[in-house]
Amino acid sequence: MRRQKSKAVKTNKTEAPRKGFRLFVLMGLLVGLVVVFFVRGGVTRLATDMANDAILLRRYESAESWLSFAQRTLGNQAQVEFLMGRLDRLNGDFNGMLKHFHQAHELGFDGKKLNREQVLANLSIGEMDAVAEGMARDWIAELPDDVGLIVDAFVNGLASQSRFEEASKLLEDYEEAFPNDAMVNFRFGVMNEHIRGNARAEKEYLKALEKDPGFVQAAWCLARIRSGQNRPEEAIEILTKFDHGRQSLAVKTFMAHCFQQAGDLEKSAELFREVADKGHEATLPAYRAVDEVPERFLAASELGVLYVKLGNWEEAKKYLEMALEVNQRDFIARNSYGQVLRRLGLNEQAEKELARIVEERKEYDKITALRDQINQNQDNTAARVEMGKILFKYESERFGLFWIRSALTYDPKCRDAHQFLGDYYTQKAEHATSTGEKQMLENKAKYHLAQIVSPSTSVLP
Repeated sequence: MRRQKSKAVKTNKTEAPRKGFRLFVLMGLLVGLVVVFFVRGGVTRLATDMANDAILLRRYESAESWLSFAQRTLGNQAQVEFLMGRLDRLNGDFNGMLKHFHQAHELGFDGKKLNREQVLANLSIGEMDAVAEGMARDWIAELPDDVGLIVDAFVNGLASQSRFEEASKLLEDYEEAFPNDAMVNFRFGVMNEHIRGNARAEKEYLKALEKDPGFVQAAWCLARIRSGQNRPEEAIEILTKFDHGRQSLAVKTFMAHCFQQAGDLEKSAELFREVADKGHEATLPAYRAVDEVPERFLAASELGVLYVKLGNWEEAKKYLEMALEVNQRDFIARNSYGQVLRRLGLNEQAEKELARIVEERKEYDKITALRDQINQNQDNTAARVEMGKILFKYESERFGLFWIRSALTYDPKCRDAHQFLGDYYTQKAEHATSTGEKQMLENKAKYHLAQIVSPSTSVLP
């Protein structure tokens, strides 16, 4: 008994160091694998894969977090720059897109993929020709993992040209293959809202939120409909769920509008002021998050108008000037500003403002007649271009461009539309902030100006 016990003790003492050694070796191997994983860019690949998945799911804030992390790692930064450029495209920030794509190109990223994203950027704003459309249809037929993003861009471009039947067919075909994608219902909602089909649009937005409760763009549009139906309390209830993260400043501005609509002027002013005091630039990412591109500084403009109603002339002047500094075309702010100047005894300045308003109203009177002409004859490209020019000069660059581009839907050779767009892009190129942006704008200008002489079938730049 004593010998056996002694032998067992000896065996345990021998095995203990062996187990410790094996554990040490395993830990060393594990550390080595982790080091190799880091050195070979495994962490970067993991982060970019997660970012790409988030983009495909339209979780852009999550994608930004992953890409921000990936920038601090040792792996493939070309892929990081590409995804950051794609994210900027989806958010409507084409200048940012070009900067990141330039970096990706410098780092050796696939040029074909970069070109495809730039074609999709053009498609998404309705700048397309037959070749670009053919390319988009071919990409969709291949069913890549990002087919939803391609369909989304193409549908948005078709809708911007009022080609709703083609856009609907594209969405219906896509929905057959991907019935759970909330993007389909969202785009159907946007198109129906555009043609005043709010009842159908509301159903589509609700369906989108049923599929994806975090779809902030659908929630925003649904709240807009409820507000338009004079149901501000319901709009506020919808918006409150999204008053966080990147979209918060846009949501707060909309909620302020709804509180004013509901008669709570104190709460309205509080929210407007909270946003306005942060400045216009701070609100832009928030509006991109809800698929909006406001040209006015809405918080400052609406707060100024609210202060006019309350008779607080000094505060009204302060915020209306903030709004007009951002956009001289803000007719609502300018109209109230003239009243404020007169109330404050600044009569000479007030007269200049009021004279400008009179001139603008004369031009606006022409829009009703032009719209009637278009309703009677959709092919009236001259009326479309003329209305676009008036809107561009006096109200909204974006709406003006929409009507001018719409002329090319009915007549791809419309000289007046091509001339205006060629001049527009030429002027924009002169104020470009980067080489990539300047080149893109110059290419667009060359394309439109070339159509005046001899229409081309080349892909839009």
